[in-house]
Amino acid sequence: MIGLAIGVLVGGMVVGALWTFVIGLAGAPASIVALKSKTETGAYPTWSIMLVAASQLVALLIWSAACVGSAAALTVDSSGFGVWILWGAFALVSFMPGASALKDSADASAPAHLAITISTPLNFPGFLILAFAPGVREAAFGWVPVLAFRNASLGKSGFRCLKSPLP
Repeated sequence: MIGLAIGVLVGGMVVGALWTFVIGLAGAPASIVALKSKTETGAYPTWSIMLVAASQLVALLIWSAACVGSAAALTVDSSGFGVWILWGAFALVSFMPGASALKDSADASAPAHLAITISTPLNFPGFLILAFAPGVREAAFGWVPVLAFRNASLGKSGFRCLKSPLP
């Protein structure tokens, strides 16, 4: 499990870095609305920043749902300390895109950069809800594919992208 956790961290960080661009794209339409609604003082209305934050949060929660679903599928028949290490690796991978976007927006004043300071901290409770309430994950993000690995001793092997965790 520790080797798998290292693979998840390395591969997940690469894909998570690419997902940072998806977060930006998700907030782009709402950012255009926010730019058009800028007040005379140069400030953005609160509702427009919340609209951008909501669209970014959906993108972050989709990534978290993929991480939670993959962790659940990979640890379905496992026990021991390695399970905790694997779940920790998926948690770190889940938080990486938001943290990366937050770091990039440290000195900017665009609506998307202001909104990421709201949506990134909300990703943590979202991850916990998705992890501890699988019914919520299935209802809201059941369509998100997960990464699963079947045991080679059962005659099935390899990583596959599944719609839902293994039975």
